[in-house]
Amino acid sequence: MIMREGERWICSNPACRCEVDVVIASKSADGTNPKCCCGSRMRKPYRAPSFRPIGNQDELKVVLEKFSSSVV
Repeated sequence: MIMREGERWICSNPACRCEVDVVIASKSADGTNPKCCCGSRMRKPYRAPSFRPIGNQDELKVVLEKFSSSVV
């Protein structure tokens, strides 16, 4: 898993809940989430999806083309 600068990671252990702010980007060797000092896996905090209006007709056309190609 790639850890990017500025991200926050939280321990998945409810008893620990350690938080880490990434100051230098890194990538784990095995591609899994990093582990906390307590041994539990860390995860990024949940962020609800945000919706935005489509700005113009060109953007709408691109979105519809992507949607129609993924449905088929």
